[in-house]
Amino acid sequence: MADKCSSGFCRYLVDQGLLSEEDVERLEAGSRERGMRLGQLLLKDRALSLKQVLTVLERQEDEPGRLFGELAVDEGLLSREELEQALVRQRISRPHPAEVILEMGALEPRALLEALISYAKILEAHLAA
Repeated sequence: MADKCSSGFCRYLVDQGLLSEEDVERLEAGSRERGMRLGQLLLKDRALSLKQVLTVLERQEDEPGRLFGELAVDEGLLSREELEQALVRQRISRPHPAEVILEMGALEPRALLEALISYAKILEAHLAA
């Protein structure tokens, strides 16, 4: 999964024993819930009209296993490149894992801060190498 919570930071928290795999799954779900759905984002950005979004949603009802973006491309409403750009904007709009961790009470603020500092030092050392 390409969520922010599947990032190296969340992996670091699991490796350090600060979070369990189940915690990460809850964080990923929390991050997705707080993020904007693709149809909402495309409507807000005026990349699709309300009628077009509804068309894709109706088709999604008939094909529940298909993703909104793929259906929009199939319908000729978006190009593959436009879909990729929208998916990047969608990921960027999601909250940082630290925000979700604090909101869910998965870690105390002090422990989270210490983990962020330690992780930043690891990244810094990696970049310097």
